[in-house]
Amino acid sequence: MNESQVASFYPEPNENLPESSEVSLPRLGKAIESLFTLEELETLCFNLDIKYENIPGETLARKARELVNYFQRRHRLNVLLQALYDERPNYDWQAIRRGPDDPPSVGPDDSAILLSPKADQTSSIIAGKSFTALIRLMREPTVNSAVATFRADFETTSRQISLMNEYKLLHDFFQKLETIYLMLTNEANRLATDESAWDSIELHEAELQSQINDIIRETRQMSLEKSENQWVSQLEKVRDTIHQAVNNLEYDGLKQGLFQLTRILNRQPTRINAQLVAIARVLKLATLEKAIHTICESLTSAGIELKLVAQIEEGMGALSGLESRLNSLVHEHDRWQSIDDELRRVEGVLGESVDDLRFAWEDIYPMTLALCNKQEEWASQIKESCDGLSDALNKTDEKGPVVVRRYFRQYRTRVNHRFRRVDTELLALCLNLQKVGESLDLLLRSLG
Repeated sequence: MNESQVASFYPEPNENLPESSEVSLPRLGKAIESLFTLEELETLCFNLDIKYENIPGETLARKARELVNYFQRRHRLNVLLQALYDERPNYDWQAIRRGPDDPPSVGPDDSAILLSPKADQTSSIIAGKSFTALIRLMREPTVNSAVATFRADFETTSRQISLMNEYKLLHDFFQKLETIYLMLTNEANRLATDESAWDSIELHEAELQSQINDIIRETRQMSLEKSENQWVSQLEKVRDTIHQAVNNLEYDGLKQGLFQLTRILNRQPTRINAQLVAIARVLKLATLEKAIHTICESLTSAGIELKLVAQIEEGMGALSGLESRLNSLVHEHDRWQSIDDELRRVEGVLGESVDDLRFAWEDIYPMTLALCNKQEEWASQIKESCDGLSDALNKTDEKGPVVVRRYFRQYRTRVNHRFRRVDTELLALCLNLQKVGESLDLLLRSLG
């Protein structure tokens, strides 16, 4: 079969749809509003496995806008576009293209992708295109049958990648909440000497309300066990406590609400991060690699030799690279987490005595050195701090504890910086993997 035959028998997918990056989100929302009733929109959400009741708003315009935002935040806008096209194929979907005056259709956290290595971004794009290319071949019975064989694997991986993004969203929402909380706390501390601080507090409290509502909405849209989201009701109570205190200008009520919020912020972001890492740990991209290999063998056996097949095969190498990168980051993240747990335990009593640190250092020191066996600046700096802290711990003079605490602070700061960097790269890789997840979802839709 030559390439001209390919073009006619295996047409480009979504040829009547613009790419998600070319879409004007406001125009898309207005198109949905004009094409669907509220009842039809509810049916569409059901078919997309979306909880309609958790889409904010009562009016059709608000529901349509929030539905677009839902898919945009999850990096699944192409899935929504395909579902809309399936329901309204006669509509001119090119009309939703972004015009010269429209803002670009980027997600709220897309900037994080720029922090990831270029290789991660490239591999994710190649792997995603591999599954998109398969969609073009789904009219071939051999391909359809082979893809159907791996349907369960595709669905499992798609759910895992999607859930990673859900936790990434919550992670980002909590970061914004913490920023607002700090501003609100600073203004609350100013109340003791300046009653006019209530004006600023009122503004920050409105932002706090909005951010907490976003977190609650996102959590309810996730498929979590009740035991996993009991903190949501606590967050609702905190929101109401602070709101009432600000409305009534009650200083004690505000301090109580902020104290309760402090407890949540000290626990929940860490737990969310741990849940994201736990999913990353069990995500097996090698399963997808094996599926592509088997499908390509089926294509070869069927006598199909095309450039399109070569594009599909490229996905195997890309997935292998992503799997290796993911495993490496998860492994390093876990080891830094173990060190961080030990450091949190000893630093609580470090002001009274350095004895706990001296005993714990026998374990912490080799754990740290094992992570710093790289020729990079961060590794050299941490090793330098390790050596300085080790020497200080071995001294017995009167100034010993003072020197120990100084070197510990330096060591702690550098370890924190590296831990945060690994965490950031893992979160960025999670975003990059959404390209694979979206392509998988589109492939699964083509199976029916």
